Amino acid sequence: RRPRSDAKPIVRVSSVGDCVRKNWARMNDVTMDKGRGFTGRTYSIFQLGDKIEELVLDHLRGAGFTVTDEQASVRFETGEGELVGHIDGVIRIGGERMLLEVKSANDNNFNRCEEMGYEVWQPKYASQIHCYMAGLGLANCVVVVYNKNSSEIYVEQIRFDVGCYRRALADTELILRDNKGKPPERPVEAKNQSCPLCKWCDFKGWCWGPTSSVVWED
Repeated sequence: RRPRSDAKPIVRVSSVGDCVRKNWARMNDVTMDKGRGFTGRTYSIFQLGDKIEELVLDHLRGAGFTVTDEQASVRFETGEGELVGHIDGVIRIGGERMLLEVKSANDNNFNRCEEMGYEVWQPKYASQIHCYMAGLGLANCVVVVYNKNSSEIYVEQIRFDVGCYRRALADTELILRDNKGKPPERPVEAKNQSCPLCKWCDFKGWCWGPTSSVVWED
């Protein structure tokens, strides 16, 4: 891998909530496992997500809601670097500006979201929206989850949780911190290479391999 640059480190908000060790590997240019990364199928999934987002925004505007700041940039300092990302938009409800977050899911995941609620369903997504709300100074977020199988829509309003934001920020600063080239320890959820957290990770081979304990120096 390449040594760390002296430039101020940046973390994408879309990475917040991921495994801290995975994010550290990204930040430090660790080589992905063979066959992993951005494939043609992944590109198609992202493109479909963009089309669904456009459809949801059309539905909201058709229902009379005002949506602004689509893909607006959010950038703010942390103690160790910067958090940078782009929001889906800001929706105005009852005179209040709220963060708008749009996600799509297959039928199984959509049903789980309805049953559990958005933040329990995907804690990673929860961390991201609280970071965005903190960066924009917004007190509420409206999440819209679109069922790709049935076109059903789930809507939930989530109030800013400073505790969730601070936990996400602490994890982010952990990977931004130099720590003399040493990666963070694997989280407790990382039981083995086949566990849910690790099974599809792009850096599983490195993380569970012998070189992950090597300390890199500039």
